[in-house]
Amino acid sequence: MGDPSPMNQPALFPSAFEILSTQNSICYSLGINAWQLLSSTDKNHQVRPMPKMPKQISVEKLKDVRVLYDKDIYELAQLLLKVDDAKGKATNAIVRHAVNRLASAHSNLADLSCYQIIPIFERHGLPLGATVEPEHDIASENKDTKYG
Repeated sequence: MGDPSPMNQPALFPSAFEILSTQNSICYSLGINAWQLLSSTDKNHQVRPMPKMPKQISVEKLKDVRVLYDKDIYELAQLLLKVDDAKGKATNAIVRHAVNRLASAHSNLADLSCYQIIPIFERHGLPLGATVEPEHDIASENKDTKYG
Protein backbone atom coordinates (compact mmCIF):
# COMPACT_ATOMS: atom_id res chain seq x y z
CA MET A 1 0.00 0.00 0.00
CA GLY A 2 1.29 3.47 -0.87
CA ASP A 3 2.29 6.13 1.61
CA PRO A 4 -0.73 8.43 2.20
CA SER A 5 1.46 11.38 3.17
CA PRO A 6 0.88 14.69 1.33
CA MET A 7 4.30 14.46 -0.32
CA ASN A 8 3.16 11.47 -2.38
CA GLN A 9 -0.11 13.02 -3.47
CA PRO A 10 -0.43 14.85 -6.81
CA ALA A 11 -0.43 18.62 -6.47
CA LEU A 12 -3.83 20.25 -6.85
CA PHE A 13 -2.35 23.57 -7.96
CA PRO A 14 0.69 24.26 -10.12
CA SER A 15 3.81 25.49 -8.41
CA ALA A 16 5.17 28.97 -9.03
CA PHE A 17 7.89 27.38 -11.16
CA GLU A 18 5.28 25.62 -13.31
CA ILE A 19 3.36 28.85 -13.73
CA LEU A 20 6.45 30.81 -14.70
CA SER A 21 7.76 28.10 -17.00
CA THR A 22 4.56 28.20 -19.05
CA GLN A 23 4.53 32.00 -19.05
CA ASN A 24 6.38 32.30 -22.34
CA SER A 25 3.87 30.15 -24.22
CA ILE A 26 1.00 32.07 -22.68
CA CYS A 27 2.94 35.27 -23.29
CA TYR A 28 1.09 37.34 -20.75
CA SER A 29 -2.35 36.55 -22.11
CA LEU A 30 -3.78 37.88 -18.87
CA GLY A 31 -1.91 41.14 -19.26
CA ILE A 32 0.07 40.80 -16.07
CA ASN A 33 3.56 39.67 -15.27
CA ALA A 34 3.51 36.45 -13.24
CA TRP A 35 6.30 37.78 -11.01
CA GLN A 36 4.13 40.80 -10.21
CA LEU A 37 1.21 38.52 -9.38
CA LEU A 38 3.34 36.31 -7.13
CA SER A 39 4.97 39.28 -5.41
CA SER A 40 1.88 41.44 -4.99
CA THR A 41 2.13 41.59 -1.21
CA ASP A 42 3.77 44.22 0.94
CA LYS A 43 6.32 43.62 3.69
CA ASN A 44 3.51 42.69 6.12
CA HIS A 45 2.25 40.08 3.63
CA GLN A 46 -0.88 42.08 2.93
CA VAL A 47 -2.14 41.95 -0.63
CA ARG A 48 -1.51 45.23 -2.44
CA PRO A 49 -4.24 46.47 -4.76
CA MET A 50 -3.30 46.32 -8.43
CA PRO A 51 -3.01 49.82 -9.94
CA LYS A 52 -5.80 50.94 -12.25
CA MET A 53 -4.59 50.60 -15.81
CA PRO A 54 -6.07 52.27 -18.85
CA LYS A 55 -8.08 50.13 -21.22
CA GLN A 56 -6.53 51.72 -24.30
CA ILE A 57 -3.31 53.38 -25.38
CA SER A 58 -2.54 55.34 -28.48
CA VAL A 59 -0.32 53.71 -31.08
CA GLU A 60 1.68 56.94 -30.96
CA LYS A 61 2.95 55.96 -27.49
CA LEU A 62 4.89 53.13 -29.15
CA LYS A 63 7.11 55.37 -31.31
CA ASP A 64 9.93 55.43 -28.76
CA VAL A 65 9.85 51.69 -28.00
CA ARG A 66 12.74 49.84 -29.60
CA VAL A 67 13.40 46.10 -29.53
CA LEU A 68 15.52 45.39 -32.63
CA TYR A 69 15.52 48.73 -34.44
CA ASP A 70 13.98 52.19 -34.09
CA LYS A 71 10.17 52.22 -34.24
CA ASP A 72 9.91 48.45 -34.84
CA ILE A 73 7.10 48.08 -32.29
CA TYR A 74 5.28 51.14 -33.64
CA GLU A 75 5.48 49.82 -37.21
CA LEU A 76 4.24 46.38 -36.17
CA ALA A 77 1.38 47.98 -34.23
CA GLN A 78 0.43 50.04 -37.32
CA LEU A 79 0.37 46.84 -39.40
CA LEU A 80 -1.76 45.04 -36.82
CA LEU A 81 -4.19 47.99 -36.71
CA LYS A 82 -4.61 47.71 -40.49
CA VAL A 83 -5.15 43.95 -40.21
CA ASP A 84 -7.68 44.49 -37.41
CA ASP A 85 -9.54 47.06 -39.53
CA ALA A 86 -9.62 44.75 -42.57
CA LYS A 87 -10.86 41.82 -40.51
CA GLY A 88 -13.40 44.08 -38.82
CA LYS A 89 -14.92 45.16 -42.12
CA ALA A 90 -15.59 41.54 -42.99
CA THR A 91 -17.14 40.73 -39.61
CA ASN A 92 -18.58 44.15 -38.63
CA ALA A 93 -16.65 43.92 -35.35
CA ILE A 94 -13.20 45.38 -34.83
CA VAL A 95 -11.11 43.68 -32.19
CA ARG A 96 -7.82 45.34 -31.29
CA HIS A 97 -4.58 43.75 -30.16
CA ALA A 98 -3.52 44.30 -26.57
CA VAL A 99 0.02 45.42 -25.73
CA ASN A 100 0.87 41.91 -24.51
CA ARG A 101 -0.32 40.42 -27.82
CA LEU A 102 1.88 42.93 -29.62
CA ALA A 103 4.82 41.49 -27.69
CA SER A 104 3.72 38.00 -28.67
CA ALA A 105 3.46 38.95 -32.35
CA HIS A 106 6.91 40.56 -32.30
CA SER A 107 8.44 37.58 -30.52
CA ASN A 108 7.02 35.23 -33.14
CA LEU A 109 8.19 37.33 -36.08
CA ALA A 110 11.67 38.04 -34.72
CA ASP A 111 12.20 34.60 -33.16
CA LEU A 112 12.64 36.16 -29.72
CA SER A 113 11.23 35.26 -26.36
CA CYS A 114 8.54 37.34 -24.69
CA TYR A 115 10.95 37.39 -21.75
CA GLN A 116 13.11 39.69 -23.85
CA ILE A 117 10.31 41.99 -25.02
CA ILE A 118 8.01 42.42 -22.02
CA PRO A 119 10.69 44.07 -19.83
CA ILE A 120 11.26 46.65 -22.56
CA PHE A 121 7.52 47.40 -22.58
CA GLU A 122 7.50 47.63 -18.80
CA ARG A 123 10.47 50.07 -18.80
CA HIS A 124 8.39 52.32 -21.07
CA GLY A 125 5.45 52.08 -18.64
CA LEU A 126 3.16 50.35 -21.12
CA PRO A 127 0.12 48.66 -19.55
CA LEU A 128 0.27 45.10 -20.87
CA GLY A 129 -3.50 44.53 -20.87
CA ALA A 130 -4.45 47.75 -22.67
CA THR A 131 -5.50 47.64 -26.30
CA VAL A 132 -3.54 49.58 -28.91
CA GLU A 133 -5.77 52.03 -30.75
CA PRO A 134 -5.25 54.55 -33.55
CA GLU A 135 -4.62 58.05 -32.23
CA HIS A 136 -8.04 59.30 -33.35
CA ASP A 137 -9.91 56.42 -31.63
CA ILE A 138 -8.64 56.90 -28.08
CA ALA A 139 -11.51 57.28 -25.63
CA SER A 140 -11.71 60.51 -23.68
CA GLU A 141 -11.33 58.57 -20.42
CA ASN A 142 -7.65 58.01 -21.25
CA LYS A 143 -6.89 61.56 -22.39
CA ASP A 144 -5.96 62.57 -18.86
CA THR A 145 -3.51 59.71 -18.27
CA LYS A 146 0.08 59.39 -19.33
CA TYR A 147 -0.93 56.49 -21.60
CA GLY A 148 -3.62 58.06 -23.78
